[in-house]
Amino acid sequence: MSPSSVQSGGGRVGRRKYGEAAKALMDRWNVSDPYAAIQLAAQDLLARAEIDEPPTDLELVGSFVGIAKVVRRKMRQSARLIPGPNGYLVELNTQEHIKRQRFSHAHEIGHLLIPTYTDDPKLREDQATGQYWPRRQEESLCDRAASELLLPLARFQNEVIQHGANIATLQYLSDLFEVSLEAVAIRCTQCGAFEGAIIVWHEKLSAEQRKEQQRQTMFPEMEAYRPQPALRIHFAAVSAGLRGHRFARNALAPNGAPFSLCSSADHAIVGDCDLPEGKRMVRWHTESISAPYLSGGVLQERVITMAFPA
Repeated sequence: MSPSSVQSGGGRVGRRKYGEAAKALMDRWNVSDPYAAIQLAAQDLLARAEIDEPPTDLELVGSFVGIAKVVRRKMRQSARLIPGPNGYLVELNTQEHIKRQRFSHAHEIGHLLIPTYTDDPKLREDQATGQYWPRRQEESLCDRAASELLLPLARFQNEVIQHGANIATLQYLSDLFEVSLEAVAIRCTQCGAFEGAIIVWHEKLSAEQRKEQQRQTMFPEMEAYRPQPALRIHFAAVSAGLRGHRFARNALAPNGAPFSLCSSADHAIVGDCDLPEGKRMVRWHTESISAPYLSGGVLQERVITMAFPA
């Protein structure tokens, strides 16, 4: 596949100095974008494993890059990659949903597509995968590799075009590819068939509220006055045509937003509302769904919103 057929995604990373891992990838695939390079590497691996239908058989794919064994156990990290004399061992956290485990598994395969890692393999402990944070360039590249391995761009794009970019399609694709709703939603912003934003809301405290809560633990009589968690932006991604829109991490969901009703509904909630973009509020059309997730074996509230320019 030619580089021109690959969806790049460097964004802000493209204006920063590349790390050694990114440079090695670009040299290996002779392209000027590390995200294009890791996508080519993942596509090549799928071709070698003869994977052409979802869901991706990750144990088969992993065997082509030297993964000898995959085990699941209770642990703090999402995943670990352990080099050994007879190949690599991948460990996955049983306290996370099986679809999250699949993404973490694919993320570890991503490390093995980066020449700087295979030239000097060492224990990798990934506390969390699927964050796509550009400042952690190598981890972001492995997340992109996982997306391509689990949600091959060409097939994914065709599915979105055929079924339309909406919450119902996200749910369908989550089952088809056996990946989380969050991973499918983020992939939508990369596929070129969706013009909008994906916002993942977690129910949590602000940084100041966490400090206040820590202070109050010393005074049991203050229990009734402890701050309560609320929906805040955990992660947001926008499609290429809307890069001027930025959603601040930890921004509080606006009062009366339609998606505030998601936790008590078993269906998508649709409606227009103003969303926080820095210090201003901008009108968007939203479709949202509750998507609780496991953290440390405990179910936590999460809402996924698809936002379209109103």
